[in-house]
Amino acid sequence: MPPTKLAIYVEADPSHVALARAILEREGFAIEGSDDPERGLAAIRSRRPEVALVDLDLPGVGGLGLIRALRASREGADLPIVALSASTRRGEGRQALAAGADAFVAKPYAIDALCQALATAAEARRAP
Repeated sequence: MPPTKLAIYVEADPSHVALARAILEREGFAIEGSDDPERGLAAIRSRRPEVALVDLDLPGVGGLGLIRALRASREGADLPIVALSASTRRGEGRQALAAGADAFVAKPYAIDALCQALATAAEARRAP
């Protein structure tokens, strides 16, 4: 299926972006990667993706800071956001949801888990 939707993945590790691209292109997404929160925020503001994927372990303000900044911006207020993390810290998923993410996926993830998180995030933003 040719990509018809855009997702921006803010992730410092290019191999993680490549994996998400391989999975999500089959679901109709074109994936653009950004390696830090500031560039990710700029890309989201300029490109207006259908969904953002945000790794929580990012330099600078980190993934939680990026999610909060997105929710505070006009461009990100209604954007479906999926947070991802390989961290073993307890409660990280709850923190991501409290910051404004619509779904959380722990790495390593199953293909179905990532696809389901995208569907959950999109549905959360459609709900009244």
